[in-house]
Amino acid sequence: MPPEAVIVGVETFPGTWVQALIGVGYTVYAINPAQAAAYRGRHTSSGAKSDAGDAAVLAEIVRVDRAHHRPIAGDSAQAEGIKLVARAHQSAVARPPTFGRGVEGVLPRRWPPSPPPEWT
Repeated sequence: MPPEAVIVGVETFPGTWVQALIGVGYTVYAINPAQAAAYRGRHTSSGAKSDAGDAAVLAEIVRVDRAHHRPIAGDSAQAEGIKLVARAHQSAVARPPTFGRGVEGVLPRRWPPSPPPEWT
């Protein structure tokens, strides 16, 4: 079945894997968790959560009430590039500086400390 013929419902904030699905051609709908909980209450007697039950509820929402939800728009190539640069910047800023420690580790091998003075 081609991706264009498949509709996906997710109960999460759109992330990298959602953008990947959209990029391949799937139509993805983000369903508000509160709305999914209301549907779950209609379809189960206890309202208990389970992965299989959640998948069935999300499939039912996009099958029956798709007109009440908006599909997630894919990001442009420029937006994806900006996100990539922003993630790289965040990881570089969050990483502790290792340059200083590297230099400190090399200095004693290059220039060993001078021997202590002899006091006689």
